[in-house]
Amino acid sequence: MTDDSYDYDANCRLWPDAAGPCPVGTLDFEVTDPIRASQYAPEPVVTRRLYVRAWYPAARLAVRLEHVDAIPLAVVRRQAPAAEQSRPEVPMARIINSRSVLAVRDLAVSTRFYTEVLGFQRDFGDGSDGWSFLSRDGFRVMLGECRDATPAGELGDHSWFVHLIVDGVEELHADVARRGAEIISPPATKPWGLREFVLRTPDGHRIVCGEPVAAAS
Repeated sequence: MTDDSYDYDANCRLWPDAAGPCPVGTLDFEVTDPIRASQYAPEPVVTRRLYVRAWYPAARLAVRLEHVDAIPLAVVRRQAPAAEQSRPEVPMARIINSRSVLAVRDLAVSTRFYTEVLGFQRDFGDGSDGWSFLSRDGFRVMLGECRDATPAGELGDHSWFVHLIVDGVEELHADVARRGAEIISPPATKPWGLREFVLRTPDGHRIVCGEPVAAAS
């Protein structure tokens, strides 16, 4: 058996169908290793090849493959079908920021907790419209006064609000505890590699603060 007689298409090019709401283009690549034979082919004389297909959202990709570990690679670029190349390019939307929205029973009480206990600052506004826009470092919240809403503390596991990765988890714990935060789980090293503690807000929202163990030690 030789390269010419081995059916690569039947044995190697089994691609799943692309599906979804957006047009999808594809680029196929054949990477040939002329030094080693394929270990999975019926005969060892068959050249080792790697087949790669890249899916992308209606945009052409400029792909460049070079030598890997000093092994010369023969690279063949297969163009996408003409129908795919003629599709208009769709700009990709990006999420550039976020702000978590929380319903609180008493806006003044909750705002004081976030600013005086957790160290947040007011971004804008004065709360007179029923909202407090607060942030600390890269984390932002939007507190809205909902006096008749069910308190988060009565929602069971739905009261878990956010998991924050911080720099200095022990220092943060000591600081917010000193300021009067309710700590429901003290700092502890978890099996998933983080040292974490849990606090509860006046409305019952539970916040987890964690730091990678290597950084915390």
